[in-house]
Amino acid sequence: MRLVTDVRYSTNPGDDVLSLNINSQAIADRPLSVKPGTEGSAKLVVDRPGEITIESDTKGPMVAYLTERFHVSWKLFVDGVPHVPLRVNAEMLGAELPAGKHRLELKFYPDDFWLSVRITKFSLVLYALVIGFSWLLARRERQASAVPTH
Repeated sequence: MRLVTDVRYSTNPGDDVLSLNINSQAIADRPLSVKPGTEGSAKLVVDRPGEITIESDTKGPMVAYLTERFHVSWKLFVDGVPHVPLRVNAEMLGAELPAGKHRLELKFYPDDFWLSVRITKFSLVLYALVIGFSWLLARRERQASAVPTH
């Protein structure tokens, strides 16, 4: 993970990244209010597949970026509040760190996965209802055939 304050906005990051000093500079996918020279620190607390947690303490806004590849399914939470993750240096995952002490959580939530979970749950409920309804119909038929007719 790198912390930088020399961050430029670019509409063509793939080409502009070639002229960077990656130890101190970054290119972001949108304009940011980061001022060069800000001091701070960040500690990687959790680094598991699909889950990254960073604790930061900065004197002003900074950008942290990881060697994790950016994907739209990454969700960013700063102190539990949703924020938009950054695409840094054309392909890397990053986050704007606000001034002060903060906890940043990056979680990978692919939308298609959660859609499939919802569809599976709905299918299981529907299946249970069909089985239950079939059982009730069979029970009624057994009761109707057991009743003697005069």
